[in-house]
Amino acid sequence: MVDVMNRIKQLRKEIGWNQKELAEKLNISDSTLSNWENGRFEPGQKNLFALAEAFGVPIDYLLGRGEIDETGYVWDDSETMDAVCDSLGILSEKLAESIRQLDNNPQKMAFDILVELRHIVSMKGHSTTAALSLLQQTFSAVTRFIDVCERSRDDELNTIRIEKVREACLSDMADALDAYVKGDTFC
Repeated sequence: MVDVMNRIKQLRKEIGWNQKELAEKLNISDSTLSNWENGRFEPGQKNLFALAEAFGVPIDYLLGRGEIDETGYVWDDSETMDAVCDSLGILSEKLAESIRQLDNNPQKMAFDILVELRHIVSMKGHSTTAALSLLQQTFSAVTRFIDVCERSRDDELNTIRIEKVREACLSDMADALDAYVKGDTFC
């Protein structure tokens, strides 16, 4: 429980959100979030998934079982799968709403990404798993890089950090491509 409360507070502060802002994003009360951060209560699976999504980190990281550069969720328990399935509709609605708010060109790019994702998901057999694994690894690496760049824009001292994350991103993507070519998957 200590890991969860520390990680929630740490990630919230790193992003620059106050408790009220994060609570609104999660659609929970300020007091619920405060109770999590103070270790009085621990979030359930559904809320852990929502927190992981909001912070862009694996659930295992929130639980203290990994580091941020480890990617993916633990999909082998039915409670997690139920939470993911329950959240899919909400996630899809939020994504569609966010895309609608974009200007025309970024909206088209987002749509093109979704069309390509649909193509990969509709593939049959092992190819689907391998392709989705490659895509997930690539998205995860690029997202980490973008997050660091966005948080570091106003701080000239963070250029070294940006370069380190860039190198890690390129390395992760190269590893993912190599694994795909060899037929390995990360799932």
